[in-house]
Amino acid sequence: MKKIVKKFFLILILLTIISTIFTNANYAESRQTIYQLPERSETAERQGESGLDQIIEDADSMVEDDDVKYDRNKLKEFTRTLYNIIFALGIVASIAMGGILGSKIMLGGLEAKAQAKSLLIPYTVGCVVIFGGFGIWKLIIEIFQQL
Repeated sequence: MKKIVKKFFLILILLTIISTIFTNANYAESRQTIYQLPERSETAERQGESGLDQIIEDADSMVEDDDVKYDRNKLKEFTRTLYNIIFALGIVASIAMGGILGSKIMLGGLEAKAQAKSLLIPYTVGCVVIFGGFGIWKLIIEIFQQL
């Protein structure tokens, strides 16, 4: 049974790595800057200011000059990609844990079955939390994209 579980995890890890590589390759090809930092003032550079004062000055100049530069379409694409990657990882994790618990229930001895059955409630709660969180995230994104 341990060999089957090890092979199962090895296949899942390989599939995750391969899908991540292809996703990152596609993202890297279309990647451009989403956000540009505001230019620093010459007086701050000459005086050698750093730390909190420089941060506050940069923030004030950004707000006053309306110097926020970002592309909404690229930001939407990035959040969709991030959502899909994390959602896929959540699906893989829940399927893997379900498979492990199921195999313990079907193939294990009495103690393994009892232990697996005691883990079913936390597993179910975890799945509800993961997929409920993703549902709320998607709902918030859809609502705010319409504004």
